[in-house]
Amino acid sequence: MSDDWVDFPIQPKHSAAQTCRIRLTRDHFSQRLMRETLERGESYEVDTSRLLLTALRPGDLFMDIGAHVGYFSLLGAVAVGPEGRVIAVEANPENAELLSGNLLENGFTHVIRHQAAAGAKPGLATFFLNSDNDGGHALWEVGRHPWNKQSRVDDQKLEVEVTTLDVLAKGMTPRAIKIDTEGAELDILRGAPELLARHPDFIVCEANRFGLKQMGGSEEELRALMKSYGYRCYYINSKAPWFVALEEGQYVQSDEIFNLLFSTDEAIGELSA
Repeated sequence: MSDDWVDFPIQPKHSAAQTCRIRLTRDHFSQRLMRETLERGESYEVDTSRLLLTALRPGDLFMDIGAHVGYFSLLGAVAVGPEGRVIAVEANPENAELLSGNLLENGFTHVIRHQAAAGAKPGLATFFLNSDNDGGHALWEVGRHPWNKQSRVDDQKLEVEVTTLDVLAKGMTPRAIKIDTEGAELDILRGAPELLARHPDFIVCEANRFGLKQMGGSEEELRALMKSYGYRCYYINSKAPWFVALEEGQYVQSDEIFNLLFSTDEAIGELSA
Protein backbone atom coordinates (compact mmCIF):
# COMPACT_ATOMS: atom_id res chain seq x y z
CA MET A 1 0.00 0.00 0.00
CA SER A 2 1.16 3.53 -0.72
CA ASP A 3 0.87 4.63 2.91
CA ASP A 4 3.35 1.94 3.96
CA TRP A 5 6.20 4.08 2.60
CA VAL A 6 8.19 6.33 4.93
CA ASP A 7 10.68 8.96 3.76
CA PHE A 8 13.64 9.55 6.06
CA PRO A 9 16.94 11.45 5.81
CA ILE A 10 20.35 9.77 5.93
CA GLN A 11 23.34 11.96 6.79
CA PRO A 12 26.69 10.15 6.62
CA LYS A 13 29.84 11.85 7.91
CA HIS A 14 31.85 11.32 4.73
CA SER A 15 29.29 11.69 1.92
CA ALA A 16 26.28 13.76 0.90
CA ALA A 17 22.96 13.49 2.70
CA GLN A 18 20.12 11.71 0.95
CA THR A 19 16.45 11.08 1.63
CA CYS A 20 15.48 7.43 1.28
CA ARG A 21 12.16 5.60 1.21
CA ILE A 22 11.43 2.43 3.11
CA ARG A 23 8.30 0.32 3.08
CA LEU A 24 7.24 -0.67 6.58
CA THR A 25 4.00 -2.58 7.06
CA ARG A 26 1.99 -1.53 10.10
CA ASP A 27 0.87 -5.01 11.17
CA HIS A 28 4.38 -6.31 11.89
CA PHE A 29 5.96 -5.67 15.30
CA SER A 30 9.52 -4.62 14.38
CA GLN A 31 8.44 -2.73 11.28
CA ARG A 32 5.87 -0.80 13.31
CA LEU A 33 8.49 0.19 15.90
CA MET A 34 10.86 1.26 13.13
CA ARG A 35 8.13 3.26 11.42
CA GLU A 36 7.13 5.07 14.61
CA THR A 37 10.77 5.95 15.28
CA LEU A 38 11.37 7.34 11.79
CA GLU A 39 8.10 9.29 11.83
CA ARG A 40 9.30 11.03 15.01
CA GLY A 41 12.36 12.17 13.05
CA GLU A 42 14.68 9.87 15.01
CA SER A 43 17.16 7.21 13.90
CA TYR A 44 16.27 3.59 14.47
CA GLU A 45 18.75 1.93 16.87
CA VAL A 46 20.46 5.28 17.13
CA ASP A 47 23.68 3.84 18.58
CA THR A 48 24.34 1.52 15.64
CA SER A 49 23.04 4.02 13.08
CA ARG A 50 25.43 6.68 14.36
CA LEU A 51 28.39 4.29 14.31
CA LEU A 52 27.81 3.17 10.72
CA LEU A 53 27.15 6.66 9.39
CA THR A 54 30.37 7.84 11.04
CA ALA A 55 32.56 4.87 10.08
CA LEU A 56 31.53 4.10 6.51
CA ARG A 57 33.21 6.03 3.68
CA PRO A 58 32.70 6.26 -0.09
CA GLY A 59 34.06 3.11 -1.73
CA ASP A 60 33.83 0.93 1.40
CA LEU A 61 32.26 -2.51 1.69
CA PHE A 62 29.54 -2.97 4.33
CA MET A 63 28.03 -6.34 5.24
CA ASP A 64 24.51 -6.39 6.72
CA ILE A 65 23.89 -9.86 8.14
CA GLY A 66 20.29 -10.33 9.21
CA ALA A 67 19.23 -7.39 7.08
CA HIS A 68 15.49 -7.60 7.88
CA VAL A 69 13.74 -5.19 5.46
CA GLY A 70 16.86 -3.16 4.78
CA TYR A 71 17.07 -0.14 7.09
CA PHE A 72 20.79 -0.58 7.77
CA SER A 73 21.42 -1.65 4.17
CA LEU A 74 19.96 1.69 3.05
CA LEU A 75 22.16 3.58 5.51
CA GLY A 76 25.17 1.68 4.28
CA ALA A 77 24.28 2.21 0.62
CA VAL A 78 24.15 5.99 1.06
CA ALA A 79 27.36 6.07 3.13
CA VAL A 80 29.51 3.97 0.78
CA GLY A 81 28.03 5.47 -2.38
CA PRO A 82 27.79 3.84 -5.81
CA GLU A 83 31.54 3.27 -5.83
CA GLY A 84 31.17 1.09 -2.72
CA ARG A 85 29.24 -2.09 -2.07
CA VAL A 86 26.76 -3.47 0.45
CA ILE A 87 26.15 -7.19 0.95
CA ALA A 88 22.74 -7.77 2.56
CA VAL A 89 21.81 -11.22 3.88
CA GLU A 90 18.26 -12.09 4.97
CA ALA A 91 16.81 -15.60 5.35
CA ASN A 92 13.11 -14.85 5.84
CA PRO A 93 11.34 -14.81 2.44
CA GLU A 94 8.84 -12.06 3.34
CA ASN A 95 11.52 -9.80 4.78
CA ALA A 96 13.80 -10.53 1.81
CA GLU A 97 11.04 -9.48 -0.60
CA LEU A 98 10.55 -6.19 1.25
CA LEU A 99 14.32 -5.70 1.32
CA SER A 100 14.47 -6.10 -2.45
CA GLY A 101 11.61 -3.66 -2.92
CA ASN A 102 13.26 -1.06 -0.69
CA LEU A 103 16.53 -1.34 -2.60
CA LEU A 104 14.72 -1.05 -5.94
CA GLU A 105 12.69 1.96 -4.79
CA ASN A 106 15.91 3.83 -3.96
CA GLY A 107 17.81 2.72 -7.05
CA PHE A 108 20.59 1.06 -5.07
CA THR A 109 22.15 -1.33 -7.57
CA HIS A 110 25.37 -1.51 -5.53
CA VAL A 111 23.61 -3.55 -2.83
CA ILE A 112 23.87 -7.32 -3.36
CA ARG A 113 21.03 -9.23 -1.66
CA HIS A 114 21.34 -12.87 -0.61
CA GLN A 115 18.26 -14.77 0.58
CA ALA A 116 20.00 -17.12 2.98
CA ALA A 117 21.05 -17.57 6.58
CA ALA A 118 24.67 -17.14 7.62
CA GLY A 119 26.40 -19.72 9.76
CA ALA A 120 29.54 -21.67 10.58
CA LYS A 121 29.55 -23.67 7.33
CA PRO A 122 27.60 -23.78 4.06
CA GLY A 123 24.62 -26.11 3.83
CA LEU A 124 20.94 -26.23 4.76
CA ALA A 125 19.24 -25.51 8.08
CA THR A 126 15.79 -25.37 9.65
CA PHE A 127 14.66 -21.77 10.06
CA PHE A 128 11.90 -21.00 12.57
CA LEU A 129 9.41 -18.23 11.77
CA ASN A 130 8.41 -15.85 14.54
CA SER A 131 4.69 -15.03 14.54
CA ASP A 132 5.16 -12.46 17.32
CA ASN A 133 8.04 -10.43 15.87
CA ASP A 134 9.01 -10.08 12.21
CA GLY A 135 12.55 -9.30 13.38
CA GLY A 136 12.77 -12.43 15.53
CA HIS A 137 13.00 -15.33 13.08
CA ALA A 138 15.81 -17.67 14.10
CA LEU A 139 17.69 -20.93 13.69
CA TRP A 140 16.18 -22.20 16.97
CA GLU A 141 12.59 -22.83 18.04
CA VAL A 142 11.39 -19.29 18.73
CA GLY A 143 8.41 -20.50 20.76
CA ARG A 144 10.84 -21.29 23.59
CA HIS A 145 11.16 -17.59 24.37
CA PRO A 146 8.57 -16.45 26.96
CA TRP A 147 7.65 -13.40 24.85
CA ASN A 148 6.74 -15.47 21.79
CA LYS A 149 3.35 -16.80 22.86
CA GLN A 150 1.80 -16.83 19.39
CA SER A 151 4.84 -18.62 17.96
CA ARG A 152 4.30 -21.48 20.42
CA VAL A 153 0.82 -21.99 18.96
CA ASP A 154 1.63 -21.16 15.34
CA ASP A 155 4.74 -23.28 14.83
CA GLN A 156 6.13 -22.53 11.36
CA LYS A 157 9.49 -23.44 9.92
CA LEU A 158 11.21 -23.88 6.57
CA GLU A 159 14.49 -25.10 5.16
CA VAL A 160 16.93 -22.37 4.16
CA GLU A 161 20.32 -22.16 2.53
CA VAL A 162 23.22 -21.37 4.86
CA THR A 163 26.29 -19.50 3.67
CA THR A 164 29.33 -18.07 5.47
CA LEU A 165 30.97 -14.68 5.75
CA ASP A 166 34.09 -16.09 4.12
CA VAL A 167 32.04 -17.17 1.09
CA LEU A 168 30.17 -13.86 0.93
CA ALA A 169 33.23 -11.63 1.28
CA LYS A 170 35.21 -13.50 -1.41
CA GLY A 171 38.58 -12.19 -0.23
CA MET A 172 37.38 -8.61 0.30
CA THR A 173 37.73 -6.74 3.59
CA PRO A 174 34.65 -4.82 4.72
CA ARG A 175 35.02 -1.62 6.67
CA ALA A 176 32.08 -2.64 8.87
CA ILE A 177 29.85 -5.66 9.50
CA LYS A 178 26.52 -5.63 11.33
CA ILE A 179 25.25 -9.01 12.58
CA ASP A 180 21.72 -9.24 14.01
CA THR A 181 20.67 -12.88 13.83
CA GLU A 182 18.90 -13.72 17.11
CA GLY A 183 21.74 -15.72 18.65
CA ALA A 184 23.55 -17.10 15.59
CA GLU A 185 26.30 -14.46 15.86
CA LEU A 186 28.88 -16.82 17.37
CA ASP A 187 28.32 -19.48 14.69
CA ILE A 188 28.52 -16.83 11.97
CA LEU A 189 31.86 -15.52 13.21
CA ARG A 190 33.20 -19.06 13.55
CA GLY A 191 32.47 -19.35 9.84
CA ALA A 192 34.69 -16.37 9.04
CA PRO A 193 38.31 -17.24 9.94
CA GLU A 194 39.72 -15.86 6.68
CA LEU A 195 37.70 -12.66 6.93
CA LEU A 196 38.55 -12.07 10.58
CA ALA A 197 42.24 -12.61 9.83
CA ARG A 198 41.97 -9.61 7.48
CA HIS A 199 40.60 -7.66 10.46
CA PRO A 200 37.61 -5.54 9.43
CA ASP A 201 37.63 -2.34 11.50
CA PHE A 202 34.14 -2.50 12.99
CA ILE A 203 31.96 -5.53 13.74
CA VAL A 204 28.63 -4.85 15.44
CA CYS A 205 26.98 -7.91 17.01
CA GLU A 206 23.63 -8.15 18.66
CA ALA A 207 24.02 -9.59 22.16
CA ASN A 208 20.96 -11.80 22.52
CA ARG A 209 21.92 -13.92 25.50
CA PHE A 210 18.81 -16.10 25.30
CA GLY A 211 19.34 -16.70 21.58
CA LEU A 212 23.04 -17.47 22.01
CA LYS A 213 22.15 -20.08 24.63
CA GLN A 214 19.59 -21.70 22.32
CA MET A 215 22.33 -22.01 19.70
CA GLY A 216 24.67 -23.67 22.21
CA GLY A 217 26.86 -20.61 22.78
CA SER A 218 27.25 -17.65 25.09
CA GLU A 219 28.35 -14.03 25.19
CA GLU A 220 31.55 -15.17 26.92
CA GLU A 221 32.43 -17.47 24.01
CA LEU A 222 31.59 -14.77 21.48
CA ARG A 223 33.87 -12.27 23.18
CA ALA A 224 36.66 -14.83 23.64
CA LEU A 225 36.57 -15.69 19.93
CA MET A 226 36.86 -12.05 18.92
CA LYS A 227 39.65 -11.44 21.44
CA SER A 228 41.61 -14.27 19.80
CA TYR A 229 41.56 -12.23 16.57
CA GLY A 230 42.86 -9.11 18.32
CA TYR A 231 39.56 -7.33 18.87
CA ARG A 232 38.48 -5.39 21.93
CA CYS A 233 34.84 -5.42 23.05
CA TYR A 234 32.89 -2.19 23.48
CA TYR A 235 29.37 -1.34 24.53
CA ILE A 236 27.79 1.11 22.08
CA ASN A 237 26.19 3.99 23.97
CA SER A 238 23.31 6.13 22.70
CA LYS A 239 25.05 9.19 24.20
CA ALA A 240 28.61 10.27 24.98
CA PRO A 241 30.85 8.49 25.75
CA TRP A 242 29.79 6.65 22.59
CA PHE A 243 31.97 3.57 23.13
CA VAL A 244 32.65 1.99 26.52
CA ALA A 245 35.36 -0.68 26.60
CA LEU A 246 34.35 -3.88 28.38
CA GLU A 247 37.25 -5.68 29.99
CA GLU A 248 37.30 -9.45 30.50
CA GLY A 249 34.72 -10.35 33.13
CA GLN A 250 32.91 -7.02 32.73
CA TYR A 251 29.37 -7.23 31.34
CA VAL A 252 26.47 -4.96 30.49
CA GLN A 253 23.93 -5.23 33.30
CA SER A 254 20.75 -5.64 31.28
CA ASP A 255 18.03 -8.18 30.65
CA GLU A 256 17.35 -6.53 27.29
CA ILE A 257 18.96 -7.27 23.94
CA PHE A 258 21.76 -4.81 23.12
CA ASN A 259 24.62 -4.38 20.66
CA LEU A 260 28.33 -4.97 21.17
CA LEU A 261 31.09 -3.55 19.00
CA PHE A 262 34.30 -5.43 18.26
CA SER A 263 37.04 -3.06 17.17
CA THR A 264 40.36 -1.58 18.33
CA ASP A 265 41.27 1.60 20.17
CA GLU A 266 43.03 2.79 17.01
CA ALA A 267 39.95 2.34 14.82
CA ILE A 268 37.71 3.92 17.47
CA GLY A 269 40.08 6.89 17.59
CA GLU A 270 39.66 7.42 13.84
CA LEU A 271 35.94 8.04 14.32
CA SER A 272 36.52 11.22 16.32
CA ALA A 273 39.33 12.50 14.09
